[in-house]
Amino acid sequence: WTADLTYKRKFGSQLHTLAGLNIINDRALLENDEEFTLVDPYINLVWTGTSGININGGVRLNIHSTYGNQGVYHLNPSYAYRLKKGYVKVMGSWATAYITPSLAQLYGAFGANPDLDAEDNRTLEGGVELNLDAGLRISALFFDRQEENTILFDNADFIYFNASDPVSVQGFEGEIRWKWAPESRLELNYTFTQPEGENAIRIPKHKLNAILQTRLGTRWSALLRYSYTGSRPDTDFTTFTQVELAPFSLVDLRMDFAVIPGRLDAFLSADNLLNESFTEVLGFQTPGRNFLLGWSLKL
Repeated sequence: WTADLTYKRKFGSQLHTLAGLNIINDRALLENDEEFTLVDPYINLVWTGTSGININGGVRLNIHSTYGNQGVYHLNPSYAYRLKKGYVKVMGSWATAYITPSLAQLYGAFGANPDLDAEDNRTLEGGVELNLDAGLRISALFFDRQEENTILFDNADFIYFNASDPVSVQGFEGEIRWKWAPESRLELNYTFTQPEGENAIRIPKHKLNAILQTRLGTRWSALLRYSYTGSRPDTDFTTFTQVELAPFSLVDLRMDFAVIPGRLDAFLSADNLLNESFTEVLGFQTPGRNFLLGWSLKL
């Protein structure tokens, strides 16, 4: 059962507020009848300054029938300086999170552990964005995330458990987006991540994504996507030894055709076009080349 109550109000043209109450009652018939209740009051404030300064902040109180009370908050200030043909923006973020285990993790039939602690996260970000009227946007962002009590699954003992060591992740993300026509764009995104901690697994140091979308005449359009995932550590939970997952690249292609412009469209998409063999999680298979043919009709 879920219930939400929200209240919005503006104080002048600069201050916007959002307050609310979220209530969740989660029940499941597992080995026994289990349930917990979450009551979350929250408030969020957005202040838009005339000089380009914007501040978004909020607090939330997590009242859990099993785990007690825990407050979380976020603060997102930014400053935008107007240029002749666009703007440049400096932004930052400080946020916390509190993630309680699910009923299945606590009482389910597959590795349940009623002694699990909730996860605690803290994320700090700072960056700059350049947006030009010609359809070009360039952004760069630095981030630092700290995790404690991360919930993992032990395949050997077949039980959920909390990581004993905290996980620390720092990195940089850069993005270029150029839209030179209504249905033509180029997007490049690169992320460098430096994880620390024995349980910081499956996080690649290098990750790259590229998207090219363009029109091919009056009825045809195409979208080509390329993604690269670098090597990353994983844990073989049957032997508890560290393994290195190999890097891989994926290419996806989608073609769209307007059979009846504005009414009937057809498409053909090919995921993993080059039929790359790769591993995302040790011990689990991944799909090879995959085709999908479809259409949409507007009545």
